[in-house]
Amino acid sequence: METIGPYQLQKALGRGSTGVVFEAKDGSGQTVAVKTFTHAASENPVLRERLLGAARAAGTLGHPNLAAVLDAGEHQGRPFVVTEMVEGVDLARALRSDTALPMEWTLDVLRQIALGLGEAHRHNLLHLDLKPSDVRVTGEGDVKISDFGVAHLKAVEPIGTGAWLHGIHYRAPEIIEGRRPDLRADVFSVGALAFELAARRRAFPGDDATTVILKITRGAPDLESLPKTLFSPRFEAVVARCLARDPEKRYASMERLHDDLVALVRDVAPRLRATAVVGEEPHASLEIRFEDADAAPPVLVDARDSDTQAAAADLEAAVLDREVEQLCALALTHAADGDLGPAVEIGDRLARLAPHDPRGERLRAYLEEERGRRAATALLASARDQLALGQLDVARALAEDALLADPRSIMAREIVDRLSAFVETPNSEATEL
Repeated sequence: METIGPYQLQKALGRGSTGVVFEAKDGSGQTVAVKTFTHAASENPVLRERLLGAARAAGTLGHPNLAAVLDAGEHQGRPFVVTEMVEGVDLARALRSDTALPMEWTLDVLRQIALGLGEAHRHNLLHLDLKPSDVRVTGEGDVKISDFGVAHLKAVEPIGTGAWLHGIHYRAPEIIEGRRPDLRADVFSVGALAFELAARRRAFPGDDATTVILKITRGAPDLESLPKTLFSPRFEAVVARCLARDPEKRYASMERLHDDLVALVRDVAPRLRATAVVGEEPHASLEIRFEDADAAPPVLVDARDSDTQAAAADLEAAVLDREVEQLCALALTHAADGDLGPAVEIGDRLARLAPHDPRGERLRAYLEEERGRRAATALLASARDQLALGQLDVARALAEDALLADPRSIMAREIVDRLSAFVETPNSEATEL
């Protein structure tokens, strides 16, 4: 099993423009995430030290909205960063889901992002490369921001090439134009995230990098494409201020952005409740959080007479229906992200919350079927990693285990059959599988 320092790599979780993230075990058996940097610029001693310095600085803050950095160092001349393993879904995956993201959820995510970045800024630590994949949301709704320091590697890339382009849709115009950025560049990135979470499209779309760059540096976001909600037009005003081309016209700090988001939710909350009471489109209570799914849904009006009791029952049913819908969507998003554990836990919550709801029953049946396939997929990924290391016997055993988990797996059968034929061949031939 490959190791980096005291960390035993278990499987690859994702590959990006600057490196690879692995699930790993530390010396005590705790599961952690290890990011190894394969970007060519990481070989530069100055850039490597800047990267590791920023990562370590983020790790010392101990803020609940910043992914905890447990270790940072070098392995065979390449930097690596070890962080806590955050169970949940990153915003990139959430944006690929077909399920609409409730505005209340979106605003809470943005509020927590502002809190985390605000803490970093108070310690003179900028992100400068914030994008959806850097923001992870747990099943409890907690936000964790990662990848501080990566911007140093991209800063030396020629404009419009390689890793420099990754995350370009969220980069402030002053960074693109080569001007010295400050904390307001992160404000711009949060605005781009806010736009995309609400509209389900990028603030600066384009079929090529040149188009995107021109829109960011010369154009303006189409605020009319943002959906009209009870938070309009104030939400649109917040986004517009974040995305101002001139840094002087943006929020001067994350604290001010956070305060505006909190004020927006506080002022609109009575209207949300009133809308639900009069029988219009129901909205989930802002007080409901996923971790409260086992509790009875709250009644938002006083049951003082028969009419009020009927209205309360209708509202309670509407809130329950909305909560079941949101929990199913969250479970499916976890499943799409490969996190079956949290998805199964949510399915169990639904069984207790709404035991006869057909949506919960369908979800649990799907997860049961998916469990075998996912287990096989994970085993096959490990088999491929072992193939790359030339460990043919281990790879074949893993493929056989995959077949046991999912006897219908064509890929597992193919690897087992071909490895049986390649047992006596050089590793270079076997790794072509």
